[in-house]
Amino acid sequence: MGARLIVDIRIEGEGPMPASLGELDVEPLSRRVLETAAQAAGAQGEVSVLFMGDAGIEALNARWRGLSKPTDVLSFPASGPHPPGEAPFLGDIAVSLDTAARDAAAMGRPLDAHLAHLLAHGLLHLLGHDHEAEDEAETMERLEADILGRLGWPDPYRAAADASAEVLAEAPGAGVGLRA
Repeated sequence: MGARLIVDIRIEGEGPMPASLGELDVEPLSRRVLETAAQAAGAQGEVSVLFMGDAGIEALNARWRGLSKPTDVLSFPASGPHPPGEAPFLGDIAVSLDTAARDAAAMGRPLDAHLAHLLAHGLLHLLGHDHEAEDEAETMERLEADILGRLGWPDPYRAAADASAEVLAEAPGAGVGLRA
């Protein structure tokens, strides 16, 4: 029997949605990504996702992390026991659509693929994964790449490394004293 995930999605409107969202419907995308991530991790439970703009996520980032700036994704793992017989509440994920759209454009990545990466990343945090230490970061990156691969998207870390190598190869003086 596969993992079961209950997903509650809210979109906070504090202004117009980023134009880059176009026809992208974040609700079915979110459900598909989070259910795939839960299945890959063998997790069951309930997760809440809040899509917002930069102002909303900046307020959360300032309150909970002491950083007065917008970020792409924040995760708030649940704590405490859950009632017997009910799906455990895993926690909340907040995503800035503004930051996600800017970052996706800057990386030359489709917005849906970038949102999928942010959602998978957020769920892994809810499940206890972190990236503070190098070995933890490598584990988390492998899990994210596996989840995105199951969804048909490329490894975001490999794509970033390939893009960096391409920029270096095209730079003036490339190949002089630089390792490939």
